[in-house]
Amino acid sequence: MRAVITGSNGFVGRNLACALHAAGAEVFGVTRPLHPDGKDAGWGDRPREYRWDISQAAPAELIAAIEGFSPTHVFHFAAISRVKDCGYRQPNALAQSVNVEGTRRAIEIASRIKPVPRFLFASTSYVYAPKGGEPLCRESDPCEPTTGYGVTKLAGEAMTHEAAAAGAIQGVVVRPFHHTGPGQSVGYVLPDWVAQIARGESPLKVRTLKFTIDLSDIRDAVRAYRMLAERDVTGTFNLGAGVRRSGAELVAAISAAAADPLGGGAPLSVIETHAGEDPAGRVRHNPAADIEKIAAAIGWRPEIPFEQTVADTLEYWRHRLNPEPKATG
Repeated sequence: MRAVITGSNGFVGRNLACALHAAGAEVFGVTRPLHPDGKDAGWGDRPREYRWDISQAAPAELIAAIEGFSPTHVFHFAAISRVKDCGYRQPNALAQSVNVEGTRRAIEIASRIKPVPRFLFASTSYVYAPKGGEPLCRESDPCEPTTGYGVTKLAGEAMTHEAAAAGAIQGVVVRPFHHTGPGQSVGYVLPDWVAQIARGESPLKVRTLKFTIDLSDIRDAVRAYRMLAERDVTGTFNLGAGVRRSGAELVAAISAAAADPLGGGAPLSVIETHAGEDPAGRVRHNPAADIEKIAAAIGWRPEIPFEQTVADTLEYWRHRLNPEPKATG
């Protein structure tokens, strides 16, 4: 495999790059510039790494480099991925330029490659209409996004399918739910909470426990991305754990991971900082993925227990926030 990964410095992109390298693949990483002014655009610090602001036209130098690399696969992860950064109901200008026009640019570059590469587009579960009592989302469910982020990703799906139908690429669309695990930055629920534990803060401060969420381990996820790329399958696939977990269940798992290995330690004390925002006390049900389609197509199912994901993420933050002192000689 000779793979181009856009967003290769992101959480999913860097984990996939490491997994592909370990499997003997060659990887060409495309990352965003380190500085907002874009002065450091161009070749990065690592071999086959190029810094490109995907909201802007691709430099001829980058296009030539990718054509010379002759990728067999393109993984398109580059995006504004925080829902709150993309606009409320409709995408803001930044989300439109990165998530929509940036996807168009990535497809145009992939379309220049011969033989035609497999193009894997990372969409999102936010393309689905909100769920009520039904616990799982199926790929055949209505797509009625209610956020700017979901709107942009649905547009990316349409472009991918259109290019694939025209024979310009071999298109695969993946609708990831919520990936998490070691290495994920704060700003997402699990690292936000375990980082507090790693800093020794108590009580644990959470916005609310009144939610459910489908959390899959990043290591399981990159295995799925790789398998989808390697197999001769096309279409749209959900990617998630397939299980709704509540905020209370997440706290219980963190409490167990943080406990003294000899069995000591009390359950975590928790403060909900925004518990009273909804007077009706309603639970926000993020959807969970029906993963039967991907299981049938490539034989993938999650393998890493949720408790291990939580424990490994806590350990990652403990090492990051409390590094061992360097030995002196």
